Amino acid sequence: MVTDEKQARADAKAAKARAKALRPWYRKKRWWTLGVAAVLVIIGVASGGSSKNNQGSNVAATAPTSAPATAALADAPASGPIFQQSGSGTQQTTRFNVPSDWNLAWSYSCASFGYPGNFAVSVGQSQGSMASLEDIPIDQSGTGASGVQHYHYGGNVYLSIDSECSWTVTVSGA
Repeated sequence: MVTDEKQARADAKAAKARAKALRPWYRKKRWWTLGVAAVLVIIGVASGGSSKNNQGSNVAATAPTSAPATAALADAPASGPIFQQSGSGTQQTTRFNVPSDWNLAWSYSCASFGYPGNFAVSVGQSQGSMASLEDIPIDQSGTGASGVQHYHYGGNVYLSIDSECSWTVTVSGA
């Protein structure tokens, strides 16, 4: 009787293993795990991920003390900066929200660089494209300069900065 019971358990275990091995591919855990991982990768790529081009050095980003750079506009003070970043080299900032009228104050200096350089800033939307056809990207060359660019649309944006010089950008409401 003991051998019959052991044989019955062994047969049941073998039948279960056979059924598990013969089930369709879409019912196997490894395919679901790979599928979920693929979906997460696609979502990460579609949302822009966090790819930052850090060819430059000495980058410092600051946001108002009352709200992080990616916070909603309601949290940002009306008179203070919405976003500010300083650095050198090529950078893409984090995304931040801007009101329908806003200013981008910029400056660059090539004093430590030793000779004239370039400074370019373009505004991108969260989808990764230029923010608006009315945008004229900032494009300067020389030993240094500063200025303010005015924008008339709101939303979630980021700045792409391309320069070999030291620079600072500050975004504030108009």
